[in-house]
Amino acid sequence: MGRGPRKTSATGYYHVVTRGNQRQPVFRAEADYGVYCEFVTDAVRSFSVQVAHFCLMPNHVHLLVQTDAREALSRAMHQLQRRYWFYWRRSVGLSGHLWQGRFHSFPIDSEAYLLEAARYIERNPLEAQLIPTLEAYPWSSYRVYIGGHPRLCRRFSLSRWVPPSWPDDRPIERSLRRRSRTIAP
Repeated sequence: MGRGPRKTSATGYYHVVTRGNQRQPVFRAEADYGVYCEFVTDAVRSFSVQVAHFCLMPNHVHLLVQTDAREALSRAMHQLQRRYWFYWRRSVGLSGHLWQGRFHSFPIDSEAYLLEAARYIERNPLEAQLIPTLEAYPWSSYRVYIGGHPRLCRRFSLSRWVPPSWPDDRPIERSLRRRSRTIAP
């Protein structure tokens, strides 16, 4: 049975998640994060997609993006994932799958969901206990919104529309956390 079409967002905002195959790491060195960021830059410029928030975790990626063109997100992600797979294959000697299936995109159709998705994405390294504070993680958009300049953010600009201060944990965040663990297209 074939997969169904992606759900579209009336607002054009999507929470995009892509994971390493069998949840294996997709970034093994600092240079890998930088290469992925360069590929993000190329993909979003090529297909008129704007990145509002991001977090590159060792075995998966979260992006909060906006696009008005229906096919732009799929084409941008296809280019991004394919280019990174070719890079990985050359540098690591991989033969086989790097990514666990196709990327997943969750349409964001309310302001509350938009803010909670942004908060969830940026808090991901803290929740995974990779860092003691959000400021310590260089591969997230959090530092851009608090005035810092992480290495990643020098490579592409972000849409600035979500405030840097976040409220305490809410049921919507728990729902987002649960949905990203049991991803359905």
